[in-house]
Amino acid sequence: MNRTCPRCLGRGILIDKICHVCGGNGEVLKQKRVSLTIPPGIEDGKVLRLKGLGGNGSKKSKRGDLYLKVHVLPHRFFKRVGNDIYCEVPIDIIKAIKGTKIRVRTVYNKKVEIKIPAKVRDGKTFKLSKLGVKTKKGTGDMFVTVRIKRRSNLTPEEQKMVDEYEKSTRAA
Repeated sequence: MNRTCPRCLGRGILIDKICHVCGGNGEVLKQKRVSLTIPPGIEDGKVLRLKGLGGNGSKKSKRGDLYLKVHVLPHRFFKRVGNDIYCEVPIDIIKAIKGTKIRVRTVYNKKVEIKIPAKVRDGKTFKLSKLGVKTKKGTGDMFVTVRIKRRSNLTPEEQKMVDEYEKSTRAA
């Protein structure tokens, strides 16, 4: 029966005095600080390969590669699905009835203006083309959903407007 020598581990050399630092392994673990560039638009769970930064090979082979798994933290305002970005924006009920313009920030910190038509319904989504995540494969879209917020301090005129708006949205 053939097997690797348990004393020399197949190296053919016996060490008389074992090194207290490496334990006779011939290798010492050290930390190394590495800078790398994360590609823009990288998705959660993607793996980056860093050539030659892995473990040592045997004496005849070169160093291995280091693989890093990327975890993208969720954002408090934006939600990503593929390259598309989704968000919800609250607007006052009176502005929803009369129509308004709102400014929304994109993932690239650019502000865009959206015209909200009069009598918009709660949950209406507006598509902003090419304002999503940019990757090598293309650019996604941004979807802004309007959430209507009611207030309790309405004037009698405003309350009448709200009542008419609610009647029209129930009838439709």
